[in-house]
Amino acid sequence: MIYALQHGDLETLSEAVSLDYVAEPYRAKLIPGYWELKKTALENGALGFNIAGAGPATFSIYRDKHSAQRVGKKLLELLSDIGVKASLYITKVSNTGARIVGEKLW
Repeated sequence: MIYALQHGDLETLSEAVSLDYVAEPYRAKLIPGYWELKKTALENGALGFNIAGAGPATFSIYRDKHSAQRVGKKLLELLSDIGVKASLYITKVSNTGARIVGEKLW
């Protein structure tokens, strides 16, 4: 994933984000509709889709904001259809990297 981000290699980034043979099969069981969400996202333009942290949040990556909004709406509708309340947050990767924001705590 780091290589892909450093080199702007979206194909490698997509694969790195979406393929998880270790944790995803187990954690996906805890997220209602997970596999259908992933399939819907990838078939509609997501470059990658997976579980954020330990869950229950998911994330997906897109080429542009319009695609993220369009697919995000489909995912929210799918979740609503199965009775899951959800929120959509769209953001972008920072070009400045890690930095201290605000007051130091130590």
